[in-house]
Amino acid sequence: MHTDADSVTVTPPADAVTSGVRIVGKNGMDLTSAKNGSQIFFQIPEDAAAGSAEVAVQASTTVPVGRAFTSESRSQTQILAGSSESTVSATASATWADKGAIPALSAAEHCAGGGVDITAANEGDQPFTFELLGLEHTVPAGASQTVTIPLQEDQAYDFTITGPAGLDKRFTGVLDCQTQGNETGDTTQTLSEPSPLTVGGTSAGTNLAETGASSVTPVITGVAVALVVIGGAALVLVQRRRTQD
Repeated sequence: MHTDADSVTVTPPADAVTSGVRIVGKNGMDLTSAKNGSQIFFQIPEDAAAGSAEVAVQASTTVPVGRAFTSESRSQTQILAGSSESTVSATASATWADKGAIPALSAAEHCAGGGVDITAANEGDQPFTFELLGLEHTVPAGASQTVTIPLQEDQAYDFTITGPAGLDKRFTGVLDCQTQGNETGDTTQTLSEPSPLTVGGTSAGTNLAETGASSVTPVITGVAVALVVIGGAALVLVQRRRTQD
């Protein structure tokens, strides 16, 4: 198993209790969790009839996320930091029989290749032929084959593999290689490309909050001072005239 998570949860087949199928590690002990490089095995009872079983693994991790929010009109940019929980799951199946083809089918996200890998392994003594998306693929005895289905990020997929003896295997999910926010309304930018902020001044035409002062304040002050001076001169003239009379 290959994973970037610290550990993954291993879920045995739903009918494990009744069928006797066990999911074990290399040491033969029951396996409920695993990590990168672990080997997972199906342990089948010796008297089990031909059949198949499926194991599921799931991993989750917290991914740091940062966003810079800017309004369509002029406003202060807001920078927010947080985290997002990302969960990824995968399944693998095993088929056993006394003779003939013994296929094992699995699906895993292939982010580097931009799609989902469908892998078919054949541990039997005869070739195994299966059909996927209208195309037939044949896996020789003792070999394996991987088919990559190209997908876009966040695109849902639903694949069904059919084969001999009534084989009908379905894989569903959503390609999730990146963690993205689902903000609506305001424009969203990543922290690596924040909107520029003005330091030490404002751009022309920017509406600022009213503070009680404006560009006409010096004019008003000058007029007030002039009126006071004129008023003082008038009082002096009146006093002089009264003295002369």
